[in-house]
Amino acid sequence: MNARPMRLRRPSAFVLGAAALCAAPEAAVCAPPSAEDAASYFRSIRAARRNGPIQLDGRPDEPAWLAAEPGSGFTQFSPDEGAPPSVVTRFRVLWDDDAIYVGVECDDPEAPTAIMSRRDRPVDGDFISFDLDTTNDRRTAYHFQVFAGGQQLDALHFNDTDFTADWDAAWESAVAFNDHGWSLEVKIPLRILRIPDGARSFGFNLYRILARRHEEDQWRYRPHGAAGDISLLGELTGLSGIRPVRSLELRPYFATRSATTRPAPADATAPLLFAPCTSVGYSARSVAGACAGLDLRYSLASDVSLVGTLNPDFGQVEADQRVLNLSTFETFFPEKRPFFTEGLDLFQSPLRIQFGGPYGGDAYQIFYSRRIGRPPPAWKDWDGDKGILVYQPAARPVLGAMKLTGTAGPSSFGLLTSYEPRVDAQAVQPDGRLGEVRVAEAVHSAALRVRTPITSRSLVGVFATAVDPIGVSSSLALPGRCSLPARAAPPWRGGSPRTRGRSSVSWRATGSRRGSPSTTSGSCDARTSSAASATCNCATCTRTRSGSARS
Repeated sequence: MNARPMRLRRPSAFVLGAAALCAAPEAAVCAPPSAEDAASYFRSIRAARRNGPIQLDGRPDEPAWLAAEPGSGFTQFSPDEGAPPSVVTRFRVLWDDDAIYVGVECDDPEAPTAIMSRRDRPVDGDFISFDLDTTNDRRTAYHFQVFAGGQQLDALHFNDTDFTADWDAAWESAVAFNDHGWSLEVKIPLRILRIPDGARSFGFNLYRILARRHEEDQWRYRPHGAAGDISLLGELTGLSGIRPVRSLELRPYFATRSATTRPAPADATAPLLFAPCTSVGYSARSVAGACAGLDLRYSLASDVSLVGTLNPDFGQVEADQRVLNLSTFETFFPEKRPFFTEGLDLFQSPLRIQFGGPYGGDAYQIFYSRRIGRPPPAWKDWDGDKGILVYQPAARPVLGAMKLTGTAGPSSFGLLTSYEPRVDAQAVQPDGRLGEVRVAEAVHSAALRVRTPITSRSLVGVFATAVDPIGVSSSLALPGRCSLPARAAPPWRGGSPRTRGRSSVSWRATGSRRGSPSTTSGSCDARTSSAASATCNCATCTRTRSGSARS
């Protein structure tokens, strides 16, 4: 696995293969396993309610673990597909009113490959990962991964085969080494999971990577070429009585900041602005400010969450990786701000440009949350009549934002709204006084997403975005995913094993108003195909008004 690169908007590449390469005598070798073959590997395991203390030290040896059914009997996914694994892996699952516990024992005659790295940075080392489909919708799942070096990685699966590592949550894990290999314990708080009332089972699968052999072992085996990912998880039972945690979280903060400014004349008496903070003092070359804000998270129901923030401080968020972009395409950075990662899968559109492997990320065509709170435009004084620049905020504050996510019956929905105040720079006016110069107007942004399954493998939805001031930009999308009959699949194949066995068709119409000429275009593309099934992405329509576009 490669480290997550930055995102560049560029078209995906499709490898076209001639059907003649698969001669008739070799058809059984070339054809991927059918969906029926994949379903035959279904497995189930029983979790147990925790009855006794557990010390999270990486050694699942407490008596409480013995109440759960042991899981073993893994199958190689690679390099020897379908063969027994070269090492033995055992695991058990416990739960209580606050968390889910996973304990894993990894036998290994050699020392595991343990490489240290930062959180959410994949490395070529041994690790254990598992997926939890807590809603049993067979389309979305939480992904948790622990490396032998101790570092964590978490992510979200959505739309069955799509994946994003932008999601982050607070959970605990510990790794320990012994004479037989290594082991780990994981504690997943229920408050970070979306669990419906009356849940009795979760979708579940556990994977082990042996780096030195490039070996992947799966508990619930999914053959290469199988159409689906989350829809092919195993089952975790024994959860009768588990309930969602409804909580109210309030996280206020107070911070101080300082910034360097250009020298101002001694008679400049106007106070300096220091967005998003309030200025508390300044000198000839610096300004100091005090900031206060509040983050809120409230569970309105078992499957509906409200997240809000007032004057958020994203200073503690992980910095973006440096990237040298010599192309003409915009650089897309992953979203790491806590407010925007809540319900992240709901704001992912099926119509995306994908690249970079499983951790490569996407370039969002409809909604890119990093545009909210992005740096204001640079100071421009072409005529030289605005004065001498003293200070301009490096970041645009988000005065307030709210997000409502959840489910209503079979449908899922997400609503996001935010307000960014105007941004003013400080400049010495021609009369020698320190004044304000408008850099950016106030902006109100909103996004709405609703999606509904129509079959076990198909869904439709609506995606709408808007940006105020009125007349700047708005869009409406009708994204979806639908199953096609085998005869509709194009006569070529390509792509990766994660999407092999699927065919995608998408279209998009765009236009403009207010005197600008209208244009409409459509396209059709395909990923892969098989005799078992095919998949398509449906419809998006975007409307851009006069002015600078923003989505």
